[in-house]
Amino acid sequence: MAFYGPFLVRSWAEKYAWDHGCHSFPMQVVLQAAGCFGPNVAVAHYFMDGSPMYTYQLDRQPSNFLNFSLQTIDSSSLATNLSSPEYPSIQSIAYEFVNKTIAGNCTSTTIAPNSTIPCLSGSFYPSNNYLSFNITDSRANSSNQPIYLRGTDKEWFFSEDPPRLVLEGGSGTTVLETDVASQCTLLKVCMGRRDAGPETIVPIALVLWKQIDFASYCDCGDHADQLV
Repeated sequence: MAFYGPFLVRSWAEKYAWDHGCHSFPMQVVLQAAGCFGPNVAVAHYFMDGSPMYTYQLDRQPSNFLNFSLQTIDSSSLATNLSSPEYPSIQSIAYEFVNKTIAGNCTSTTIAPNSTIPCLSGSFYPSNNYLSFNITDSRANSSNQPIYLRGTDKEWFFSEDPPRLVLEGGSGTTVLETDVASQCTLLKVCMGRRDAGPETIVPIALVLWKQIDFASYCDCGDHADQLV
């Protein structure tokens, strides 16, 4: 079940920045990390034109693993439109930090209802030295050409601030850009695409991962364990 909670802001200026951020982008994502006294859940709420679309949840697993999985489809019209490019067919993504590999599963309507098949593979480099991704989408409707994403700045996460990142595709177009943070746990991210492809889903998990660390520092007064 998606947990939206109160998207609270501290001041009028922060509220204005929150309400007006990402207006020039086709989609926005609200990252919600767990606070000290709230539910121990970290989620990414995707919005389009102000309307909720779908929600993914991030789980930190033992032994240097993250898992990012679809939790709910929050748009009733999208839930029944599996052929739409905006439909979140990527069901789950595993991030393995030892070898820095990605493996994803997607919905497959051709095999059986609600079945999933392996669809994404690749690598990622999450250190504070230009976040980057190299992703291959093996689905029939994709080009099968590798997708390269890279941060424009070397440092993108910080011990006492929320993550700050501009991620670009191979052609130099902006894939995502972090916007304003609020109440320690919330961070808004502006997305450069409307579709629910790998560029829209895969990198968000890493930003949410670092937002969890910041929320722990900001709301709880300590530092979470670091994977890298």
